[in-house]
Amino acid sequence: MRDIELDIRGRPYTVSRAAFVIRSDGTTSLALWSENSGQAWLSGNARQASEWYQACYDAGLPVNVQVEDDRWMAWLGDRLPGR
Repeated sequence: MRDIELDIRGRPYTVSRAAFVIRSDGTTSLALWSENSGQAWLSGNARQASEWYQACYDAGLPVNVQVEDDRWMAWLGDRLPGR
């Protein structure tokens, strides 16, 4: 998908996809990816992040939910090259 401009928190972002991220400590954020601008992380409470996620969904962007589990990240970290 190509990048589109989307207004989130009163600021324009260039976005091609988004993810609602739930971390194992309970914090949430919205991860935004752009083909031209890289990645941005918007931290907020669950309600804020879900509103931003909904804006991305309503704009027709590909979206997903990502749950980060410390046990999985530790297992993965042991298997990454250079570790």
